[in-house]
Amino acid sequence: MRHLKRHQGKEFTPLLLICFITTNTPYSLLPIDKFTIMEKFEISVLINNEHQHFEIRDYIHHDGEKCKYEIFKDGQFIGGFEPDHHKILHICKNPGIVPEDTLHLIAEQLEGYNI
Repeated sequence: MRHLKRHQGKEFTPLLLICFITTNTPYSLLPIDKFTIMEKFEISVLINNEHQHFEIRDYIHHDGEKCKYEIFKDGQFIGGFEPDHHKILHICKNPGIVPEDTLHLIAEQLEGYNI
């Protein structure tokens, strides 16, 4: 069964991923707080009259140790955002791969989704 979300007339499928943290102890049981639950989706942003596509990873149970949102382009990490108490996104990681203006455009697009 496909669950589609719709935004501005476009459909996208969010993917829920559960990543397990591995340990060196064989057959160990991990407590629930050791799981990272993430929603993964793609967005398109108009940059210099060209639509560019980005993968967004939204860490559902955000703990403050890493950015709430991580942004990837073609599999490469390009930045991360942290929302403030008004849900305005601020850059929390910028490896300098794309111009900061591009990150701001991505943030504005994400804020428009009201996530």
